[in-house]
Amino acid sequence: MAKTKISVYLIREGKSAKDAIDGLGSGDGRRENGRPAPLICPVPGVGDIYYSTSTVRVPLWLDRFFGEHAPRDAFKLASSSAVFLVEVSGRLMAIVFGHGRHLVDMDAIEPRFGLKTVLSSSGDAAFRKVNTTSVAGNAGKSALQLPRLSSLDEFEIDSVIDTLDTVDARIEGDELLGGTVTGGDALSFSTDKGVEEIIPVLGEVLKRYQSDAYKGYYPWIDNISQVKNSAMLSRLKERAIELMVSGDPAIWTAPAEMVPSWDSIAGFRWPGSDGVREDILVEDLVPTFRHGLSEYAQLESKYIEAVDAQDTGHVRFRWSIARCLYGELDLPEGHFCVNAGRWYRIDKDYARDVNSRYKRAMVFNEMILPDCVDMNEGQYNKLLASSGEDCLLMDAKTIHYGEGNSSIELCDVLRGSNTFIHVKHYSGSATLSHLFFQGLNSATMLMSDQGFVDRANEKIKAQDVTTGKHQLSLRGVEQVVYGIICKRYDGQLPNIPFLSRISYTEVERKLRAMRVDCKICAIYEVKTS
Repeated sequence: MAKTKISVYLIREGKSAKDAIDGLGSGDGRRENGRPAPLICPVPGVGDIYYSTSTVRVPLWLDRFFGEHAPRDAFKLASSSAVFLVEVSGRLMAIVFGHGRHLVDMDAIEPRFGLKTVLSSSGDAAFRKVNTTSVAGNAGKSALQLPRLSSLDEFEIDSVIDTLDTVDARIEGDELLGGTVTGGDALSFSTDKGVEEIIPVLGEVLKRYQSDAYKGYYPWIDNISQVKNSAMLSRLKERAIELMVSGDPAIWTAPAEMVPSWDSIAGFRWPGSDGVREDILVEDLVPTFRHGLSEYAQLESKYIEAVDAQDTGHVRFRWSIARCLYGELDLPEGHFCVNAGRWYRIDKDYARDVNSRYKRAMVFNEMILPDCVDMNEGQYNKLLASSGEDCLLMDAKTIHYGEGNSSIELCDVLRGSNTFIHVKHYSGSATLSHLFFQGLNSATMLMSDQGFVDRANEKIKAQDVTTGKHQLSLRGVEQVVYGIICKRYDGQLPNIPFLSRISYTEVERKLRAMRVDCKICAIYEVKTS
């Protein structure tokens, strides 16, 4: 019998059909985007089909490119959207068809349901593609694909700083999920069962998810775990609003999911945005709340649209502002982070290990770094270069590498020919993590690429035309130093955000593997007015 590829979401406990289906519980019978709520078709004794009527339209490119030269009746587009909602062992599960994903309220689903189900497979799983997100600062999303089926270890996922979002796998020897499967928030797999036979299959899928067998295979998956306690979530959301309103960089906004092709979108817009914006920035979002931002529900009910580059009337992606939140915060109960609007608690043992490694970090004390008094980074770097012995200003002197137009800053201040000092004002984890990895990347090039060393020496010679004492040699890096301009520090260690500590300790580990010392120090910031 032919199989059907289905995608299944698990609805969170305590959520009803009105919560799960967009527009079903609205007073005006409309979805969040203003379109009519889906229609309902019961399947007696099984569940309910929720669907939107299909519309037929002429593709936009037809008139724009061909004008009157192409027959309009020959080119038509149609889309179908359906969700089959069924109760299984006391839990609601949603099977989506066509564009049915857009009928499901993504705030009502169980995150990583499909991922954990696939990873808990008892069969022999081999992976083709994985999607990850870096939680250590910049929330960068990566898609990793290998030319052949491989173990998860072969993707070289950095379990210290990456979360696993979705996997494409093939499972052999598994009667339930045998074949090609995809696991993320949804579970996608092929089945030969129809609507009247699907409940037992979904029951076994739910058991697989609830088994938590993945913990035995991939224990690092839960270094960062989702917060489910409603009281704790309320406190986290309340604190996030306070940070956003105050302009604290600990919370920032970015697209909720990977944008496959940036040239396909013109930018982002939201109510009050006054047109299309290039980026989603907290400082641009907060002022657009007419009566001020005071409740998290406002973030859940206001939507950001990624608009098509060719037709700004066409929306390619749509997310609530709440789903676009990233960052971190501390409560007395521990460390927490928000990633794409989902809140996670940092595992206590994991947090203890990261903090312990950071407290053992080597402090740079070979020279006294002056206080930063009413200066920006550029001004401070000039002061540091002029006040330190054998120091050379290299701030903003980028060096090209590779075959493309890639470039990187060597460092902010070069001391001698083997100490590379990078300076940054204290900020959110995104900024600091970028600093740490920038230093790592620069050191990696200096230890491995003679062409890069030669180009760096050309830049150095332009700054130091007489002494020649700053000329570099391949594999001549002895230490990479990070100076953090801040008001908060513990002894001589800057008190950086937890996710930045993850980044720093990972960079330190990689530099040590290259036999390069990694050091950090606090630069005291003084404001006289």
